[in-house]
Amino acid sequence: MLILYLVRHAKSDWDNNFNDHDRPLNERGLNDAPNMGKYLAQHLNPSQLPQYIICSTAKRAHTTAQLIAQQLGYPPEQIATDPLLYDFSLASGNIVATLQNLPNQYQTAMMVGHNSAFSQLVAWFSNTRYFDRPTCVVVQILLPITQWSDIKQGIGSLEMYLTPKSI
Repeated sequence: MLILYLVRHAKSDWDNNFNDHDRPLNERGLNDAPNMGKYLAQHLNPSQLPQYIICSTAKRAHTTAQLIAQQLGYPPEQIATDPLLYDFSLASGNIVATLQNLPNQYQTAMMVGHNSAFSQLVAWFSNTRYFDRPTCVVVQILLPITQWSDIKQGIGSLEMYLTPKSI
């Protein structure tokens, strides 16, 4: 059994001085991300904590991953980045391909990225209705497989859905 955490980046700043890729988190995002990490660290069984974290190269996603990782005791410098995760639609196949290529020595992984692709991915895995996920949402999906390369549509079960407001 594999465990996947999908995290939409925390709330970002819409300052016109930044291009989309370089937008930083705003004050709310800088508070929400570590709070989510702290909650996970306190409420997850240690065997369920992410062994591998990968994120989009966008500043807001990378900062979110770092802030959560620090609370989980995961070394932020070990966070992997992938430019293919800077994607806003599941249609490209980039995100699924990235998941299928995750290292098999890890049974738990966290991926930090963007909507609408992540909302589409939750629906794709769990055969649930699509709806936009709020910023800094953490979704846990259980996958009844032993290798990431075996990921396919409909095999996941949605086990946890946390938002900053729900904790």
